[in-house]
Amino acid sequence: MLPDEAFIPGACENCPDWQDDPGAYEFVATLVGGIVLDQGTQLGDAGDMLAALDADGNIRGVAVQLSPPFGPYAGSTLYEMTMRSNGAGDILYFKYYDASQDAILDIAGSYTFVINEQLGDVINPYVLNISYAIDMTFNLIAGYNWISFNVTPDDNSLATMLAPLGDDALFIISQTSGSATNYGEYGWFGSLENLENTEMYKIEMANNRELIITGVPVDVASTPINLIAGYNWIGYTPQNAGPLPEALASLGDDALFMNSQVDGASTNYGEYGWFGSLETLQPGTGYLLEMEAPGVLIYPDFNGLTRTIHNKKPVELTSTISDWDFNYAEYQFSGVITTAIENRIDSEDDIVAVFVDGICRGIAERMYFPFDDSYYYIIQVYSNVAEGEEMTFKYYDKANDEVVEYTETIEFTNNMVIGDGFNTIPLSREARIAPEEYRL
Repeated sequence: MLPDEAFIPGACENCPDWQDDPGAYEFVATLVGGIVLDQGTQLGDAGDMLAALDADGNIRGVAVQLSPPFGPYAGSTLYEMTMRSNGAGDILYFKYYDASQDAILDIAGSYTFVINEQLGDVINPYVLNISYAIDMTFNLIAGYNWISFNVTPDDNSLATMLAPLGDDALFIISQTSGSATNYGEYGWFGSLENLENTEMYKIEMANNRELIITGVPVDVASTPINLIAGYNWIGYTPQNAGPLPEALASLGDDALFMNSQVDGASTNYGEYGWFGSLETLQPGTGYLLEMEAPGVLIYPDFNGLTRTIHNKKPVELTSTISDWDFNYAEYQFSGVITTAIENRIDSEDDIVAVFVDGICRGIAERMYFPFDDSYYYIIQVYSNVAEGEEMTFKYYDKANDEVVEYTETIEFTNNMVIGDGFNTIPLSREARIAPEEYRL
């Protein structure tokens, strides 16, 4: 143990009274060797302390300082700690007292208790990093935005978090926690008062604005998302983007379908796995997840390695179909239609679009479906009416620069999922356009 002559207990204002309580707990796990890093700098002065705590603030272990005489950390400060619990699965957190600052610091992440587990050693220590607040930036556009938060601010009240937006923010709604309206000089009012990082919100903006939220990164291991059977508006809590199948791995086949606002949608095909136009989940974005049964989602903690985002890309419109352009943010409600061209041989870069009264409400390029060696179109469609609008289809044959109208229709219902790769909605009945001389 390191000498602590320079540290006088009780001589500091904020030094903690952390006391181990071996008799209160049946089981142990051991931090054999750990290091504490502050932005890459190893900590460990005389008087510094490391402790493990549970969610209620109870002390579950207090570390001692070690100075190994050998190995890569010879002569530096490492920590050894017996951690305690009455059962496996407890979530423990760490705090560090820095005597030089006379400050108690939070440590990023958490530890899920495993009986008799040993973490690290003095050759390959278990790394603990001091946690700092970070900025999360949103580029909000006029209209509706599906958002979520992967930081925990000091004050998560709606009024405080959205204050930087001023009167450009009009309305926000959650799935089950209520909604709130911005009444200008009177401020925000409604049943939604606080914003949680496990939820997705739809926020309506009058103008484009940047929103910056400052907070401590969410610890994904200790932030489970409880899901119900049916549809769930969920947040994305990891700090880095991650592949959809890995992100939802904890749910198995109970997770059926996931939709985004504009990045695409994907279906769980069981033994074949997930497939669709949505492949990567990203921080700041909210998602609609359909579950077959209730479940608990625990995201992995994806690392910071650069990841290629494989999601739906904007469709490039030729002059022939330039009027197929539309703004998804103008619409509050959405659904997904998976269709295929049945009466023609379609090709790469061909497009199918959905219309309501001649106005485009969704568009998609042809995709290959590997599980059936076929081609299809996953169309995210939008509406401001929760149900009842009649949607029609048009197909663009790019090679021949030809537009084909179809007579098939679908009635829009919010959150509808019509068709999948094995069961596409076929388009085959072409509209017959009368010769010009017979038109009124």
